[in-house]
Amino acid sequence: MLAGLKHFAVVGLGFALVAGWLLTLVVNTALGAALAALLREPPEKYYVGSALLTLVSISLIALCVVFGNRVFRRRFAPTPLPFSSLLISTGLFLVVVLPFVLPQLFQVLRQYADNTRYFYHHSSDLFLMFSLPFARLVLLPVAYFVISRSVLRGMPST
Repeated sequence: MLAGLKHFAVVGLGFALVAGWLLTLVVNTALGAALAALLREPPEKYYVGSALLTLVSISLIALCVVFGNRVFRRRFAPTPLPFSSLLISTGLFLVVVLPFVLPQLFQVLRQYADNTRYFYHHSSDLFLMFSLPFARLVLLPVAYFVISRSVLRGMPST
């Protein structure tokens, strides 16, 4: 259990949350500004722009998880991390992701409740609105688990 907490502290908090968030902030701001200048409208106005920024964000956080696991393996865990510890770490990471995603999901639910007649006729819009927060909620913890498992079990520490 202690190994799972240590893994979460290093990889989940240090790399995925702090480094991934900062990297996402810098890259998505620059990418958003470049797209806004190119399109002459904010990229978030269209689903494709929001999806692109979400995909970039998830990719950058996953990249930080890869580097975090490599650092963790070299410095803190010369032996393989037990599966139960990896599940604990992933569960804690899900708890970190929830406060970022739940407000977005509640906003979509509020908008649906306020405009049920519109969404009755345009159900694909509701699907698109739910898809990006749901993708973050599912893909971030899944990527965290899969990357951690493969890096910590399959790669040499050098």
